[in-house]
Amino acid sequence: MPSTWLRWGLDGDGDGVADPWNPVDAIYAAARYLAAAGGQTDISRGIFAYNHADWYVRQVLDLAGVYGQGGVTATADLQQLQAALDAARRQVIKANDRVLAAEAHEDQLRSVSQRLHQNVEAAQLLSDRLAAQKSAVLFDVNVGEARDTTQAAREKLDQAQAGLQSAQQNAQAPSFAQGVGTLMAAPSYQSNYVFPVGGGPQIVSVGHTHHDYPAADIAAPAGSPVYAISNAVVVHAWHSPDPRCGIGMTIRTQDGLVWTYCHLAYLEPSVTDGISLAAGSLVGLVGSTGHSTGPHLHLQLQPASTYPQDQAWFASFAGNAFRWQDAPTPVEPADLPVAARVFSVVPRSRGAAPKTPPKTPSQQVMGFTQGGG
Repeated sequence: MPSTWLRWGLDGDGDGVADPWNPVDAIYAAARYLAAAGGQTDISRGIFAYNHADWYVRQVLDLAGVYGQGGVTATADLQQLQAALDAARRQVIKANDRVLAAEAHEDQLRSVSQRLHQNVEAAQLLSDRLAAQKSAVLFDVNVGEARDTTQAAREKLDQAQAGLQSAQQNAQAPSFAQGVGTLMAAPSYQSNYVFPVGGGPQIVSVGHTHHDYPAADIAAPAGSPVYAISNAVVVHAWHSPDPRCGIGMTIRTQDGLVWTYCHLAYLEPSVTDGISLAAGSLVGLVGSTGHSTGPHLHLQLQPASTYPQDQAWFASFAGNAFRWQDAPTPVEPADLPVAARVFSVVPRSRGAAPKTPPKTPSQQVMGFTQGGG
């Protein structure tokens, strides 16, 4: 953040500029912040000072342990796996959107074709019947082209689904390592329940209440994986968007409760009426289909008598699988030492910045003129 960099930024590579987009500068600036916050003797306290959340401290230390043990090669492999998963999810969403659009266009043309063929049957005169038949036959060429477009889109979706399955299989073993599960958006388990959206509290958030009736809006980036919350049977699943709920499903969990998922970008084709789902099974990807203001999973009981957030299993995932989005953020501890400012406004008459890099860390602070440049 600009305000944080203003206070803690550092010219780590000695090029005369404290640049937050330069990895070397950013690493040394982070170390400077952690050290000032007591990180040399208590690294957990230092990290907590940077972001006042226990889940953040755990996540940083877990990932640091993974990277520290694995070395450069293992770190690069994890980054590639994560990138491959993200790319595969995006491809599935894009391909599914094309299928839905192609199917809607084909249905529209088929409705027109049906009316044209009805005109043929209704024509009384032979000349009128022949003219109507000609119009219907010519229009059916458009229907055939739309059918071919839909089939091609479905084949692309099949390829995208295969790519996602391959990426998930490649990431399955690494995702069980301590600290890597969140990185790979693996499911989070507690007793007999699984939190329905993967990605961890850094990107997944939930409000304590819903806008107008008991339900949970679980905000997460589009394409985040969606999981079955428990062992369940699918009561009803729909793969085309409903005007209000979008793409989704209704399931009955093993405790007899009935749950509805809404607004998915994509529902796994294997999720159909009557099948059984194991807790943690991937069922789809977060989206914003239907009546939605942004990507999130809408989760509610049927009937919507109580908030999911009030259930013990749901609340137990706070700080582990998600964060409360309406929780106040604590202020920075008052005992943190105040460091020297990194940026300063100087008169134009002082000229440009020195071309020779400063030689000591205490001098590695860059002054910028008001005109920039």
